[in-house]
Amino acid sequence: MQTHRLKKQQGATAIEFSIVFALLFAIFWAIISYAMPFFLYQTMNHAVAEAARQVVKFEEPTVANVNDALMTELNRLLPTKFVNSLQTPYFIEIKDENLIVKDDDDNTTSNLSYKILIIRVTYPGCNTSTLRSSCIAPALNLIGASIPNLGPYTAETKIRLSRNSS
Repeated sequence: MQTHRLKKQQGATAIEFSIVFALLFAIFWAIISYAMPFFLYQTMNHAVAEAARQVVKFEEPTVANVNDALMTELNRLLPTKFVNSLQTPYFIEIKDENLIVKDDDDNTTSNLSYKILIIRVTYPGCNTSTLRSSCIAPALNLIGASIPNLGPYTAETKIRLSRNSS
């Protein structure tokens, strides 16, 4: 009687393992495929901020100087495939900005003018409209859902360069 029950249960362990393994693999894939893009996004933020810090060394920074520093930092910190998939041209702007300081009675005490450097780099994401080769991690399609389904991401930094003489 006991041998008959054991023969009925022989393949149950393999079937249970395959079901549990599929679930654990999907969870593992989701963790890895979301962690890697977030790490690269954080590295992209660091590269943009570091490029802005490098430009502060120049007396009068130009867009070409900023672009050189940005490309150096992006290539140093990020994989080539990721850098090639960033939207170009990068947004780099050096503009004048006024800062109006008022006292407690709403009287203007000073009107200061500063140069502001703005650097913005955009990653287009992995939507269906973009090339799949620009995706950070290959997507796993499950029942109509795509893991990961990442949209566009922008890293931006602003830094005050110098006070204009006026």
